[in-house]
Amino acid sequence: MSRFAFLRKPLKLVLITVLMILISTAMLVFCLQSFLDGLVMDYFKNSTAYVGQIYSRVQDYPMLKDIPDNILQQLEQADTVEKVMAAPVYSAKAEGLTCVADGFGNTEALNKKLFVEGIVSGDPFLFPTGIGMVEQFGLKITSNWGGNWPDKSIVVQIFRDINTDVPQVNKGDHIFLVGRYNFNANGDANGMLLFDPEILDSLGLKTDSAIWNHSILRLPEGLSEEESASQIKTFLQETGLNESLALMSELRDMFTVHQVEEMSMLLSVADGTTFITEGRELHAGDIGSRKCVINQALARKNGLAVGDMIYLSIADSCYTYGSDLEDLRGWNSGYPFEGDTLLDYQKYGEFEIVGLYSEKSRKLGSVDYSHYSRNDIFIPDGLVPQTNADMQARSVTFRVLGSDYEDFMNEFEVSFNEQGYTINMIDTGWENLENSFHIMSQRRVLIKVCAIVALIVAVLSFSVLLSVHFRYEFAVRRLMGANLREAAGIYICGFLVTAIPAVIISIASSFCAYFLWFKEKTAVSLPVGLPTNGLILSHLVGWVCIELIAVFVVLICSIMITHKKSLIGLLK
Repeated sequence: MSRFAFLRKPLKLVLITVLMILISTAMLVFCLQSFLDGLVMDYFKNSTAYVGQIYSRVQDYPMLKDIPDNILQQLEQADTVEKVMAAPVYSAKAEGLTCVADGFGNTEALNKKLFVEGIVSGDPFLFPTGIGMVEQFGLKITSNWGGNWPDKSIVVQIFRDINTDVPQVNKGDHIFLVGRYNFNANGDANGMLLFDPEILDSLGLKTDSAIWNHSILRLPEGLSEEESASQIKTFLQETGLNESLALMSELRDMFTVHQVEEMSMLLSVADGTTFITEGRELHAGDIGSRKCVINQALARKNGLAVGDMIYLSIADSCYTYGSDLEDLRGWNSGYPFEGDTLLDYQKYGEFEIVGLYSEKSRKLGSVDYSHYSRNDIFIPDGLVPQTNADMQARSVTFRVLGSDYEDFMNEFEVSFNEQGYTINMIDTGWENLENSFHIMSQRRVLIKVCAIVALIVAVLSFSVLLSVHFRYEFAVRRLMGANLREAAGIYICGFLVTAIPAVIISIASSFCAYFLWFKEKTAVSLPVGLPTNGLILSHLVGWVCIELIAVFVVLICSIMITHKKSLIGLLK
């Protein structure tokens, strides 16, 4: 008896194999489309979900305070909350980077001071304001002793007593100034502010503060650079401002780092006021990796672009603002506040810049807890250990899927309000996407049905064709005295010879279809990143294994049925 009897009538086997390839490829294409649609649907379901934050409330004004553990536990345990994210704040040093002058909030108070030497470029003029008389003049800078801005010229404003009528400087004077940045409505530095001590007293600000201690030194005419520098150093030493200048050098490469799982869960990103201008945002796939997203203005100032590397040393905590002002208490920052002891920084190494962000607008008139400075850097979760102290109101957000939004609000809105907390929810686009999402869900169900039908057709047709093709040989073997196992060997050999090349070609064809068609379409729909080739291949192999197992089981059942039939009937 020939061991290769299954090769008789090879043309039929080739046709069976071709049929198996076509049906299997169709099944794999349907399965692949359903899998990729599922990834896209999950992305849009999460990225267009509602993103929320909870604030403590005093007379309907949101305050920045710690969220009690019981509130966090309610969120984490709620069925309607898809995810809770803590984005802890850390202080960091970025080797070789210089921060951008930014007027946002009070997160960079000590780093807003300027130490500049220059020549008065125009005639000063005086005008009254609500807190005193302002003396204003232009200054052409000859030397920048400290501070990250400016580099050429500035407009200086000195707040003086309301009864002042004589300018302190004249055109052409050589002076040295210590003052704070002045910012325009967009938070860009556009000038310099100084306050006379009596004005500071009237405002209730500390005149001995490193932040508010502003001064002016008039330098005699005809001094050389060395002589001017000597007088300025003496002045700084006598006024104690040299310590403030030394602190400035410590702050030059200091930044605020936010560790996030997904940037889409940050409130200002969710509402579109903070957005990616180049590259991409951080997502769950970046957890534990050394990636980062920085501000576009910071990148421009330091000549950086997407793909470049920055070197970060990160502390295990941050600085917390302890102001008596209720709305600022508890503000976390990477910058030290007055009187803070500098933290210890651990070297974390190089981080790849994968995206640059910018902002449409920022509410500078009042504290807004959901926006960020241009010196804020975002890194993925899983790098710096989190502690309970990091769980502050500004750093905790949660996500509610659109289909669960109404149930969530019914469950928590009244309860949290009664406890003195306000829920702030941002719809990131679910309302506009909901109808399309349901249509896509229905299409995915249809594709799954097609895949199942193709699987059933492949299993039945392949099993039946093999059974019919080999039933004569099976009967001959039985007549010659072969037992069931020996007689059934012809089916098993035929199955292996046809199924193995069929599934290999089917997997290769489906993989090619992914690269030639599905990959490009999915890349447009799935901006967070395509699945890896290994993941696609593993899914194709998995689906084929299910098909082969089903075919084998049906084939065994067919053999058992054939075994019970009359040999005469099989030999006809």
